[in-house]
Amino acid sequence: MLQVISGKFYKNPDRFSTPAKGITFSNYHTVAPIVTCVATLEPVNTHSTATSAYVINYTNVIEKPDSNRHAVMVRIGDEQIVRQFELLCIFGLKAFFDGDRNAVETDCRAQPTQGTEVYVPSQYVDRIFNSRIIAQPDEPARLVTLVERVIGLPRKQYTAVMNALEALAHSLEALNYQLELAYSMLVYSLESLCQTFDEFTPSWDHYEDQLRTELDGVFGTIPPDKAAEIREILLKASHLRLRRRFLGFASKYTKPSFYVEEAVSRQYPIKHSELERALGNAYDMRSGYVHELSPILKQLRVPHIAKGDVFTWEHEPYLSYSGLLRVVHHVISVFIEGQPTVATEDYNWLEAVPQLVQFQLAPEHWVGIDSGLTPAESRHKLSGTLSLIERAMSGTSGFQLNVFPLVEKLGTLVGRGSEAERSATLALYALLLHFLPPQDRPVDPAALKTQYDKAFRQCNIEMMLVWIITESSPLPWAADESAAVVEQFMRSKFRKTAIAVPGLLSLCLYAEIANRYLSGCDFAGYEKWSQIAVFEIPGVTAVQEYVRSVTSRRERIEPEEIVTQCRGFKSPGGELKSAPQVGENAEGNTTLEVAQPQKEAGESAVVTGPASHARTEPVVPGGSAEPTRPEQHEVAELSSRKESSSDEATSSAPDRPETLENVPARPPEGGAKCQ
Repeated sequence: MLQVISGKFYKNPDRFSTPAKGITFSNYHTVAPIVTCVATLEPVNTHSTATSAYVINYTNVIEKPDSNRHAVMVRIGDEQIVRQFELLCIFGLKAFFDGDRNAVETDCRAQPTQGTEVYVPSQYVDRIFNSRIIAQPDEPARLVTLVERVIGLPRKQYTAVMNALEALAHSLEALNYQLELAYSMLVYSLESLCQTFDEFTPSWDHYEDQLRTELDGVFGTIPPDKAAEIREILLKASHLRLRRRFLGFASKYTKPSFYVEEAVSRQYPIKHSELERALGNAYDMRSGYVHELSPILKQLRVPHIAKGDVFTWEHEPYLSYSGLLRVVHHVISVFIEGQPTVATEDYNWLEAVPQLVQFQLAPEHWVGIDSGLTPAESRHKLSGTLSLIERAMSGTSGFQLNVFPLVEKLGTLVGRGSEAERSATLALYALLLHFLPPQDRPVDPAALKTQYDKAFRQCNIEMMLVWIITESSPLPWAADESAAVVEQFMRSKFRKTAIAVPGLLSLCLYAEIANRYLSGCDFAGYEKWSQIAVFEIPGVTAVQEYVRSVTSRRERIEPEEIVTQCRGFKSPGGELKSAPQVGENAEGNTTLEVAQPQKEAGESAVVTGPASHARTEPVVPGGSAEPTRPEQHEVAELSSRKESSSDEATSSAPDRPETLENVPARPPEGGAKCQ
């Protein structure tokens, strides 16, 4: 946000300008304000010998939106603005800045305040943690130049630099209580830059010396072309590439001044011939701490040794915290100096606003939209529709949805696209047809299943979902075949393009697979999938107890009972969720209401099925329904399966003819009859 308020991303000259202030404290002492291009560091207590207090004065500049935008943002991001300016002050002035006075006084203490303290930061680093740093004549100008240059960086470079400075600042804070963590975060700081801005291609010489020697001996016994192929594969190892990129980046951005001017008065300054080796050891110590919590070299904990750049042990050079900090500071400085600057840039600055967070829109707001629909989008539409179906099954919420345009569009897309797209499109079309009243269906579901009989016979996740939602009989596929498909889906469900199957529908699917194993007297498979069902609905004890109870008796797991138990699950608000209610409205049409506890007027949805077209009407408590616009239909008109009760015989869903052959019958009541 500090770069955003500079105005370099704004296109509209009309802007909101709000004078703003931030408070920070430091061990750095100056009597004159330091004026930069985006903010002014103004000292408050110029004559105090204690921790210095500063006011950060800046103008929060926000671009005015277009006139057709309803929301207006006038001021935002102050916390981030102040923090990013503090980071530049820490880096540019080599001093400690923090919004908490106590943090500055604690971290910059000269001696331990109690006997149990292990680390005193000032004993490991020169200058930054001194109790009091008096400003030198050239330091404010260096800060002004640094801020101007960083603000002028392209957005990608600016973001990377600020992330690196944030990690560096966290490292300084961690030094107060954990040396290994502080050391590792310095490596993170430098590594974050090199992974973004260094194109490194490793060679065989970069491979670890001992392993390379052993492998070369083995490669001598096989054809050279095969040896070269294996070397190329080994060089793709991510750890090797990360490590070599880290070392190469540091070497690339190390100038001669690091060994000459900047080495003056340093204790044990590191040599050019030692730098790459010492950085490699630092990287390995970081990896050891991250993966195994291994401590760094013990000698580096000794304050006298820690003040020097490097310590040699068994002919290996090791960077101290102070030495590593000097390398990181130098490399970041050279990197900033070497990057181009731009006065303006085409960038959507709203992405930088920390308070703006993206969430996925609820499916009822986009599932019914048919404009621009292609077979490639059918999987996403199917995911949203499944979510709405589950909500209606569990009775969690009412919603209104006009699906007629979508159904008509899907009718033109069935059979088009890739195999996965065709399956998703057909499944979506079949589900929507199932929930439409018979008189409003452009195609009879039975005729659709006959026309695409081969596609409906395919054992895939889409057709399995269609079956458990629309059919009243067990899955028609073999247990092992069904289980293999679902296991493959469970492994791939985290991909962005995967179909999102809601938990309740997944549970019904697991139950049906368990039942298929039970019908074949395969009790191991039955118990395995029963356990999966239990583990995949954590916290809903009623369902878990039901499944466990049925499994212990080796009886069929009824998905209808699972749905019923979920409807009765107590919500966080303490109310019991209601099951859908079937009845008639004033016009004599069949209705299905997804009722909610303590709903306000107009919030519960009623599904109607008139002769010509469907309508959706909100419930008015104590009176008749108030009609809304026609051509609306709610996809919530459903149950998980066809019920046999007399009430449901009045619903709009007709009996569904079987289209697949050899459908196995349900086991008899009272459990499977297996010997």
